[in-house]
Amino acid sequence: MQVLLGDASAVIRQHTRQAFTRAQTTERIRPIGDKAVLPQHPVISVDSVAVVDPLQANNLLPIPLAAWLWDGGQELWLGQMGTVINLPEDTLDLFQFATPLLQVTYTHGWDTIPDIVKAVTCSMVLRSLDLPGPGGIASQTVGPFGYRLSSVAQDGILALSTSEQAMLAPYRRQAVSVELR
Repeated sequence: MQVLLGDASAVIRQHTRQAFTRAQTTERIRPIGDKAVLPQHPVISVDSVAVVDPLQANNLLPIPLAAWLWDGGQELWLGQMGTVINLPEDTLDLFQFATPLLQVTYTHGWDTIPDIVKAVTCSMVLRSLDLPGPGGIASQTVGPFGYRLSSVAQDGILALSTSEQAMLAPYRRQAVSVELR
């Protein structure tokens, strides 16, 4: 049972692109204009923000960014790149023509997994325990009674149904667009 719960949780994490438990993450994020969107939510705190120096051969060195503000939600608002502490002049010149890469360390996640996520996990596990599995019966009729398994059930795998995907939609990380220059 524990293995099935773990597998169902992995399917949900992959679908939503979210880690639900509280954790600290360091990610490299490319901002759009003067703001960067933090991909994991809910964001609890932003611990550090640095600019990755692309001119450091084979060792992308993060340089602390002095001017940034966290909006208390998902966004970081950035100051001018000229406010980066000890930024080499050649790198500063490069940022006039290229969008910098940020290295952000932040804490995110829930203390308690949301109930709807637990419900979807349990639904997936119960469905897998109740089904004959691959190569099993797809439909059956006995007298006037009959039933047909869904395609997810026929496959015999832990997968999200359409209704479960809809239930998880508020937790799914959205795609991010990029700024073209």
